[in-house]
Amino acid sequence: MKNTLLLLAFLLSYALNAQGTYPIKNFSPSDYQGRNQNWSLSQSASGEIFVANNAGLMVYNGLRWTIYPSPNHSEVRSVYLSEDKIYVGAYREFGYWRADEAGALQYASVSQSIQADLLEDEQFWNISGIGDYIIFQSLKRLYFYNKDSGAVHFIAAPSNRARLFNVDDKLIFQVQDQGLQELVGGEPQTWINTVGITDRVVVHIAEVDQKVVLVNEDGQFFIKEGKDLIRWFPQDKEVLEGVKVYSALQTRKGDWVIGTIDKGIIHLDEKGKLLQKVDRSLGLLNNTVLSLFEDNQGIIWLGLDSGLSLLFQESPFREYRDEVGQFGVIYAAVKIDGKLILGTNQGLYVKEDKGLNGFVLVPGSGGQVWFLRKEGTELLGGHHKGTFLYKEGELKWLNQGPGTFNILPVPGRPDFLLQGSYQGLSLLRKTEQGWRFERSLEGFSISSRFFTFTDSNRLWVNHEYKGLFELELDENLQGVKLIKQHQAYGQSSSLVEFQGKQLYAHTSGIHYWDTKTQKWEWDEKFNQLFHSDHDVLNGILVPDDSNSHLWGIGEKGLIYLSQQKVDGSLIAQHIDLRQDIRQTLGNAGFECIAHLEDQTYLLGRNEGYLLIDLERIKNSEHELSIVKVEQDLFPSGEQNLNIQNNALELSANPGEVRIELGVNRIPVFQDTYYQYRLPGQSEEWSSWSTEPVIRLSGLPIGDYRCEFRSRINTSINSNDIYLLISVEPPWYASWWALVLYIIGFVMLLLGIHHIYRGYYKKEREKMQSRIQEQREREQQEAQQRITKIEYEKLQQEMESKNRELAISTMSMIKKNEFLNEIKKQLQQTELSEVKPIVRKINKSLSNEDDWKFFENAFNQADQHFLKKIKSTHPSLTSNDLKICAYLRLNLSSKEIAPLLNISVKSVEVKRYRLRKKLELDTKQSLIDYILQV
Repeated sequence: MKNTLLLLAFLLSYALNAQGTYPIKNFSPSDYQGRNQNWSLSQSASGEIFVANNAGLMVYNGLRWTIYPSPNHSEVRSVYLSEDKIYVGAYREFGYWRADEAGALQYASVSQSIQADLLEDEQFWNISGIGDYIIFQSLKRLYFYNKDSGAVHFIAAPSNRARLFNVDDKLIFQVQDQGLQELVGGEPQTWINTVGITDRVVVHIAEVDQKVVLVNEDGQFFIKEGKDLIRWFPQDKEVLEGVKVYSALQTRKGDWVIGTIDKGIIHLDEKGKLLQKVDRSLGLLNNTVLSLFEDNQGIIWLGLDSGLSLLFQESPFREYRDEVGQFGVIYAAVKIDGKLILGTNQGLYVKEDKGLNGFVLVPGSGGQVWFLRKEGTELLGGHHKGTFLYKEGELKWLNQGPGTFNILPVPGRPDFLLQGSYQGLSLLRKTEQGWRFERSLEGFSISSRFFTFTDSNRLWVNHEYKGLFELELDENLQGVKLIKQHQAYGQSSSLVEFQGKQLYAHTSGIHYWDTKTQKWEWDEKFNQLFHSDHDVLNGILVPDDSNSHLWGIGEKGLIYLSQQKVDGSLIAQHIDLRQDIRQTLGNAGFECIAHLEDQTYLLGRNEGYLLIDLERIKNSEHELSIVKVEQDLFPSGEQNLNIQNNALELSANPGEVRIELGVNRIPVFQDTYYQYRLPGQSEEWSSWSTEPVIRLSGLPIGDYRCEFRSRINTSINSNDIYLLISVEPPWYASWWALVLYIIGFVMLLLGIHHIYRGYYKKEREKMQSRIQEQREREQQEAQQRITKIEYEKLQQEMESKNRELAISTMSMIKKNEFLNEIKKQLQQTELSEVKPIVRKINKSLSNEDDWKFFENAFNQADQHFLKKIKSTHPSLTSNDLKICAYLRLNLSSKEIAPLLNISVKSVEVKRYRLRKKLELDTKQSLIDYILQV
């Protein structure tokens, strides 16, 4: 019996999933550069998601992840937001992060003040807040942090799994083997200790209709009445049989989301009816759901063993993934009597809403199904083998031959349908026995996928490459006649009728058939609707008469026209789709957009389909925010700027300013687009871009109000967001520099005036000085002339004295030489009378009078020489001075010997002794030295 219930639950889940599951977005560790095991999640008012992870504190701003490692580089186990602080718990550490002026998070430790009181290997798995306290929970204790005083105290609270619950402003926690306790007056007291609670881990507690509902790890629900528990059984309780629950959540709508250990999630409504089962086969990263969190947008975040999965339960989209290629590419879809029927490239598939089976291939329908058309309770289909009729689960071939593309009623002939096939046109006729193939129409054999009637017997047929053909049906519907042919306008062309108007759409635009001019005219209105700044038509048109919609495939997604209720005029609506989704919409020109019921449409894909609820897609309200601002100054590098006051003050030449934007809404199959403008520089908004970073380079000096806006689908952000930017002038262009310039200019004028006055004064003084100098120069010249005359006279006297000295010296030399010669001759005789003569000669040779005469003459010719050399060398004798005087006259030793009445050799000896007294170096010349004195 148990196995049967599980099988039924599985089949029911599969059937529900076939109607489309929640869109899923996955974040694997490679997306946020972290590791696995996401345990705790929280969200700020601005929409940022905070995740406690083994990698640290992870922050998601809707675009990208930022990781803040824990201060001791341990794994962050829990996260909780309160006011402007993000509290975290890690290994033997807890504290909080807070944003600085530049928006970057800075950490402050709380546990450091009680580090000595922490237990060995203690980790903090859960955080909650109540009143003025933030409570950090480990598996052994509860730590209470007073936000006002900063004081920390703790109590013992051992448990198997850390869980904290805030029930009616009461702090509830589970103590191992003792059930649930509450904190009263700072002390724990028993709250519930019945079976199912004391022996099971409670994974969730919620308040429903003023009643407290508990869920334990076995998937059992209890309602608390007083101190008793009453078991509550969900409507589809069998889906919880044998399930091991690790996490649970009650959504804001009142639904229940159960996170299991090995079966993904089970989504129940408030009465316990199964809404959805989602596991790895339907897109989750894995089946172990460790944590659940519902964000402000209604997205369910699943913390898994191998990353994060997001379930977009409030999305206007539902998705069916044909992961195994069960039915291939969808070309047509209808809903008849609660049955969803798909025409694909592999055949006709049927799914009953209330059945337990998934899609089933209709026997005999294998192959390409191009087209489906409802005729009452019957379904006609165009197949590559021909035309079939499907009714009450059976398929009947009306004809088998050339493939059928399209089927339209013949105007004024309700019993006939016109078929377009691979080889022209043919007729179906309704008889008492039902629809049957009538005949092929002669006169036209070109492939006819798109055609439309302009009159009861006139129609146009489109061929993408050959162009348009106007045909006329004969009265007996036996054949057609070609009236005229029109050239093809472009590729991806289609020919449809919408509100009684024939439209020919192609890549170059849209034309309509003008019944007055009998020409295809440019349709200004439809071209404006389908070609706007938001999107441009890039594919076929698909009319939907049931809702008066006209669909088109655009470059960015889907475009559809609808009537305004007030005046019936047409307006264009847009459904943006991400590029990767647009690339899966089947073959270009064969896209499937099918109306199912109410405002729900099916969009065919290569790997399944999307269900779109137009009523819900209009609600894409969101807010835009500035995440951070960076400035890149070369070569100093990047720096974060203060954005708390929405104002920036930048120096001149600010380099590149990068403004990162974020929204508080995560679109699932759509992109977020961004724009900005700088009034004063340009009043025009920039082009829409999916890049969330605005780059401003080369801003000139001035003040700017940089405005930003975002768009998700057609919804613009609801808040006004801007950034005041002031580019300050350089110091040499600032106001105080201008004051300095004025002061400097005045001082310059005064300086110039002073300089000119000084200049003219100096010129006057120079003139007077030149006159005085001229006079002095003239006086000097006169004096110089006098001095020159005196000098010349003195020179003449000197020369005269020098000549006299030279003459006297030479005379003395000649005289002494003569006397020496006589002396030598006399000494050769032996006469006694000669000796007195020799003595007189010797006396004459040593006569001091001659020296005094020479000395006086020498001093007059060379003043102060003898005094100077005597003062320099006091040890010189009179004979030494004589030698010096003779050497001063540049006399040789041979010339000096007669004057001293000694031999030449004796003169050399005296010269040697003189060198010693003068202390001359051996290399120094004696004569040179005496001449330099």
